[in-house]
Amino acid sequence: MRAPEGAPNIVLVLLDDMGFADIGPYGSEIDTPTLDRLAARGLRFTNYHTTPLCSPPAPAC
Repeated sequence: MRAPEGAPNIVLVLLDDMGFADIGPYGSEIDTPTLDRLAARGLRFTNYHTTPLCSPPAPAC
């Protein structure tokens, strides 16, 4: 399957258990050259909100 002509290129990266500055584009001390290149060529979201949720699974009924 191929995207339609003129469709935007979108890469969505989902990560778990990371802080805001855990990757290079946001000031990490760890080298993340691939993420740095992606961020340099695209959009960086810096104003967003999350709702962390840690809970045990519901008991089976």
